[in-house]
Formats: sequence, structure tokens, C-alpha cells
Amino acid sequence: MKKIVVLFFGMLLVSGAIVFAEEKPFYSYMFVNKFMHCLPSTENVTMTDSEGNQTSVKRVLRGWKESKCQYFETVTQNGVKKDYSCKLSRDQVREIIGAMQSDPNGEGVAMQTWERYKKNTEVCQVINE
Repeated sequence: MKKIVVLFFGMLLVSGAIVFAEEKPFYSYMFVNKFMHCLPSTENVTMTDSEGNQTSVKRVLRGWKESKCQYFETVTQNGVKKDYSCKLSRDQVREIIGAMQSDPNGEGVAMQTWERYKKNTEVCQVINE
């Protein structure tokens, strides 16, 4: 009986850890807060989708230069790596922060907002493809 109770609580603990791990936001509170002020920082995030594909993102904030927030990002997905270099105005940073706060998992409005800026060559450049 004791073994069954221990096994039950062990399984409960493991399943709770899995659920907790899946709920980790794509944009951490600390990163959003530093991005809001464009404070130098680095964050690495790895997410796995329902099909088992992994996406790794390295985000680097280098601070303000000539009134633009210097942001660099490396995205690795299915072995393909893309590096972005972005120079964002204060208004652009505010818009992105609002999107991140409303969509911390990066699945909807946050992803759409970032993709729009990444495609705008006046804001972001792809360093390698």
C-alpha cells in the first residue's frame, strides 16, 4: 500500500512538472521589462511544438544608440539558423511590448507584430539566411 501511495504522488509530481514546463511563457517577465527600457541583456528560449519540432531563440538587447533600441535575435528551427539585427524606435518598442504582454506565449499578436518588423528592411535586416 505504501508503494502505491508513493508511486501515485511521484506520478502526480512528474505530471505537474510537465504541465508547469509547458506553461513557461515565450517572453519572460524579466526580458519584457528590460526590453521596455532597452536595457542590455541576453535571453535564450527553446520551445517544442506539438509535433516535436524545436525552435531556439537567442535575444540580445544592446541598449539605445542614436535613439534606436539595438536588438539582435538568432532563431534556429529545424537546423536552419537566421540572425536578425533590428533598430527600433521608442514607439516600435512600445508596440512590441504591448503585443508581448498580451500574448506572452508568442503564438498570436506578438508573433505577428514581430514578423511585421522583421520583414521591414528599414527596421530589421537578416544577417544570414
